[in-house]
Formats: sequence, C-alpha cells, structure tokens
Amino acid sequence: MSRFGKLAAILWLATLGFAGDQSWEDWVRMAYESWTAGDRANALELWERAYHDPENANHPETMATVEFNRATALLWFGRIGEAEAGFLRALTRQESLYGQSSPGVASTLHCLALLCVRAGRPQEAKSWSKRALEIQKALYGAQHPSVASTLNILAEVLMTEGRQREAVSAQQEAITICERTACSDWLMGVMLGNLGRMLGASDATRGQAEEFCLRGRLILEKTLGARHPYVALAFTNVAELDRRNGKYGEAEAMLRNALDIQREVWPPTHPDTAKTLFDLAWVMAEQRRFSEAASFFEQAAVMREALFGPDSLYMAETLGAYAAVLRKTGHRKQAAAYSSRAQAIAERDPAFRRRIYSVDVRSWERKQSK
Repeated sequence: MSRFGKLAAILWLATLGFAGDQSWEDWVRMAYESWTAGDRANALELWERAYHDPENANHPETMATVEFNRATALLWFGRIGEAEAGFLRALTRQESLYGQSSPGVASTLHCLALLCVRAGRPQEAKSWSKRALEIQKALYGAQHPSVASTLNILAEVLMTEGRQREAVSAQQEAITICERTACSDWLMGVMLGNLGRMLGASDATRGQAEEFCLRGRLILEKTLGARHPYVALAFTNVAELDRRNGKYGEAEAMLRNALDIQREVWPPTHPDTAKTLFDLAWVMAEQRRFSEAASFFEQAAVMREALFGPDSLYMAETLGAYAAVLRKTGHRKQAAAYSSRAQAIAERDPAFRRRIYSVDVRSWERKQSK
C-alpha cells in the first residue's frame, strides 16, 4: 500500500436483480459477472452505464449497491477522488435505507478507511476503520473475516503513527482470525506480507519478517498468478526488507519486478505504482546513484500530485526526498524550492513532521553527506 497498496478490501458485491428497464438490469448483471471473473475494466464500464442511466432513480436499493460497486472499481484503478465521492454517496444512501449499522454501511466504512490509507490520510482512516470494526463485531462477532480485514487496515494506521508493537499485535490478531475462519487465501497472503513488513522495521524481528513475507508471496502467486498486482506488492515488501539489510541490488530487482507488473495491470497513474517509484528512487539514492534517484523521485512526485493534489502528506514525503538528491547533483535552487514546499506541507501536521519528514528525509540526507 503507505504502504499505501499493500492493503486488501473485502468487496461487498450483493446479488443483483430487479424489475424494470431490461438494459439497465443487464448492465448491472454483466458488471457483477465481469468483476467476479477478474475483468475489472469491463465491470467498471458497465457500472458506469448503470449509474448514469436515469432509470436508476426507480431502484434506490439496487442503486446503493451500484454506487458502492462502482466506487470499489474506481478505487481499484486508483481514481481516488472519484472513488471517495462514490463511497460517500453510497454511505448516505445505505444509512437512509438501512440505518447506521447495516452490513452495507460497514463495508462502505471499511472501503473509506482503505482509501484514506492509500491516500496518506491516516487519521481519517482510523476514524472510518473504528466505525466499521464496531459494526462488524456487532453484526458478525469478533471472529469474522470482515473483522480481520478491517484490523489489517487499522494495523497500517498504527504503523504510520509509529506504534509498531500495537500494529504488529493488530495484524497478528487479524491473521489468527483468518486461520480460524474461511478467509480468502489472497487475504491471508496480503496480511502475512504486511506482518512481515511491520516486523522488518525492527532489527530484532527481521528474521521472522523474511519468513512471513515469503509465505505471503507464495500464497499470492499460487492463488492469483504471478502477474497480479497483489504479487507486485509482495515484491515491495521483500524489497523493503532487503533495503533495511543493505541488500540494495536485491531490493532494486524486486522493485523493478513490481514496477513491471504494476505498469502492465494498472492505468498510467496509480497509488501503488507511485509508491514503487518512490521506493526505487530511495534504493538508488542509498547507493549514491543520485541522478537516477532524482529521475524516479520526479516521476513519483508527478504521479502523486495528480492522484492526491499538491498539498498531500505524500507530496511532502516525495518532495523532501527529491530535494535531498537534487542537492547532491548540484541543483541547489530547485532543491531549495522543493524543500520549502515539503516543509510547508509538513508544518500542517506536526505528527507527520516528527515521525516521517524530519526522521526519514533529514536523517537520510545527513547520512548521505558523510
């Protein structure tokens, strides 16, 4: 995912069917069939047709589902702003139709939490995920796959806040639930990889981290195939461990493999691709290949600005690192401008400034100046 694309959503795709305009009914049915068959681009196109058909006003319950499914597809393709607007409309419809604590409301809250994690907005993600978790536990009990999936998101938020032990504990709880229930194999694979990445942040648990990352990757490759975007995210988990262990060549190879898959399956602009570009630039910078690093940081910055706007915390992270390598290549005026932009964004969020910008970017820059 932040790790922003390493995360899994449980897609609430209700069985669809209703009386009325046959073409609208066909679009919805075929969209559902396309999505479950893995043809997500066609599913999105069909849901778009259903969504914009004026007949939808006559079917408020099914329209709430169409709104949710359309937003889910938009999120899959990295269209963050459109997806968020769709989920918020779906939430309003669902709460109006079914009340504050329905399964549909829980699923939409979960997806809003996932979206905010991917968009680098952890506080909003925490709020949405806690609401989702409360409803899911009340509806299904504490040992349910949907609870595990939301705990997976909450663990990511805790990790972003620097609360590694709590993040690991939440992730382990989610995995335990999956081991006891009928969780999807892909969900288990994603969570094992996420746990490995979290454990890899500490020297004491890095050996365990490698084991979990490998297990997660093998499950995903077996379940989804070698060219699936979740497999690409598994590669980035391994790459992070390699980087922390100083295995820069291995980390770069893993990230390039991930980038190849992401460019193959995603649209040209996608949050996961942007994160991989950023990670690849970082690995190159740590090898003192500053000109190459600058090129990849620039690509990441352009993509993240298109996805999240010019003032997101991701832009602060990217511009701060980009400025550091530009100084190394003699582009001091440009570096100063980007550094100022990064600091201005970071100043709006003291927690981010302390934990991410100040710690990672500035300490890395000092390391490289030695």
